[in-house]
Amino acid sequence: MRRWVIAYHAALLLSLVCLVTWGVSSPLLLCAFAPILWRSAWALFRRPVRLDLRRIGILEIVYSLTFLVFTALAFRFPAP
Repeated sequence: MRRWVIAYHAALLLSLVCLVTWGVSSPLLLCAFAPILWRSAWALFRRPVRLDLRRIGILEIVYSLTFLVFTALAFRFPAP
């Protein structure tokens, strides 16, 4: 399962980089996905010993708000 998760996130990152490089999307879109990509990579290579549901919930709220803000900014200020 780990290989599928790595492949999915690598494809997502490659797609985002291509969209930004080709000028189709704003670089702010990369910022929107950065926390999720970082968290996924961290969880894959350093799995927590014990899951803390409260901490996970708070982090999910922060990630969602970060994604919302940067996505809104990316639509507000599109690629030149």
